[in-house]
Amino acid sequence: MPDAFREKPPSGGEGGIGDGPDIAGLAPPASIDDDSKDDLPDLSPAEFCQQYGLEDVICNLLVKHRFDPIGSLLDVKESTLKSLGFKIGHIAELRWAMKKVILAKYGTMPVRNGEAKYVPEIIGGIGGAGGFGGHTGGRGGTGRAAQIEMEDLFRFRDIRGGIGGVGGAGPVPGVAGLSEAAALAATGAAIAQEGPNISGGEGGAGGSGVLGGSGGLGKAARILAWQVAFFNKIGGGIGGAGGSGLIDGGSGGDGEGNKFPKLLWSIDNETRNWLLPTKLQDFKIRPDLRQLLEEQGFHSVGSLFEAYDTDLLEAQHDPNQQSLFKEGDVSVLTGALRKFVKEQKRKRKENRHFSL
Repeated sequence: MPDAFREKPPSGGEGGIGDGPDIAGLAPPASIDDDSKDDLPDLSPAEFCQQYGLEDVICNLLVKHRFDPIGSLLDVKESTLKSLGFKIGHIAELRWAMKKVILAKYGTMPVRNGEAKYVPEIIGGIGGAGGFGGHTGGRGGTGRAAQIEMEDLFRFRDIRGGIGGVGGAGPVPGVAGLSEAAALAATGAAIAQEGPNISGGEGGAGGSGVLGGSGGLGKAARILAWQVAFFNKIGGGIGGAGGSGLIDGGSGGDGEGNKFPKLLWSIDNETRNWLLPTKLQDFKIRPDLRQLLEEQGFHSVGSLFEAYDTDLLEAQHDPNQQSLFKEGDVSVLTGALRKFVKEQKRKRKENRHFSL
């Protein structure tokens, strides 16, 4: 082997990431049936923002992108709003305000469930097969299990863990490394095609070289918990197969398991109706945490009732975000919102008592 190879053997390229479908991002800030949409008041962005206490930056974005009248927000995907420059906090503010508009008109949320009728089977991710190696076969990728909260277990009829990828073959005469398709067939894990099924992305295979390239990550789909009933079967991502190598085979890519975004704290429509507008300045949280929220476009406590845990944690991947949310921040906000609702209920009860 040439000396240059000994120092740094040429390697096959890594397989690309297979992105999973973003079902959550297809939803608008609020969902109601079409007939109810047509009867909502035709508020302009200025009227809407003034009435519901939205910041100027949100109003300017609504005007810039011509969401006038404001009911047009019920027909736009949240993923589109993100691409137009709305931050996660801005979108949470819009969720809160649009639901207040709907409740003011109807007193309830006239939601059409459509085909939400399934109790699906869920399967974790599938790791990619390790590549063939002239010296050492590549490691099979990790098949990660879905992460499901205890209170959401009733939504599924069958929950299966992830499936690890098959290890790549070593230097055995006449034996090649398993291809990704063969690895899937060996596991028997392919998702059945009957009914509305959904799977994550499929990572690309690693390239061949003196050292095989690693298979790409297969990302899981992004689905909200209430959306699972639209699917008969839900599968995780599929990691790409590792590339074959003259020395070492490449590692198989990991297959992500599904995660289901969870609201920081969930409230019912009755509570939503009577909660008074409250700015973050009057919310009992640490100043540094308040600053993080404001950087992401949150300005009212109401918007935090429309924020998902993953909204905050995924902000870590924003290249323009210098300060990052941590897992502990999410738990702190959950506890603070719970206490906030309890305190508001106590004050409301006292005011009713004194008014009698």
